[in-house]
Amino acid sequence: MRGLQFRDNHLDSLFLYFFDLIFGDAAVEISGDVTIHGNVYGGGKAGSIEGTTNVDVKGNVNIFGEVYGAGQGLLSYKSKNYKEVATIIGDATVNLSENATIWQDMFGGGENAVVNGDTHFNMSGGHVAANVFGGGKGDIKKVSAADDAEYDRSSGALVITSADI
Repeated sequence: MRGLQFRDNHLDSLFLYFFDLIFGDAAVEISGDVTIHGNVYGGGKAGSIEGTTNVDVKGNVNIFGEVYGAGQGLLSYKSKNYKEVATIIGDATVNLSENATIWQDMFGGGENAVVNGDTHFNMSGGHVAANVFGGGKGDIKKVSAADDAEYDRSSGALVITSADI
């Protein structure tokens, strides 16, 4: 498993990305006294993963950006192959616990990215100051009825045991 771990640090304007094609699982763990002024992605920036992604946010963490369980893809008008980048072939999971706070939106999926699996958001503590989405954020345009079948490949789960939302 490849992963990034940040503990007891103050991070300014940091975007956490995996940049290459990964065959296996990818994990990001953010814990301790950490502040991030930017987005957090469990997957790649236009890079794909054949495996699962897992983002764990716990402790006294403040994220002043958005949190995504998967990666960051491309806008449809910027590339004719936008559906093929930042794809997760597996599940994407975000876990939020303890006193961690996400100050913007939280997405189980990716940003302009495809998850060919399930998305999960598990919250056993912490705070989300904005919206929680089980899927991703994107600009993918529906062109025909066939597109429905192409993008209806996954299910999502939202589990909250106790939290302020």
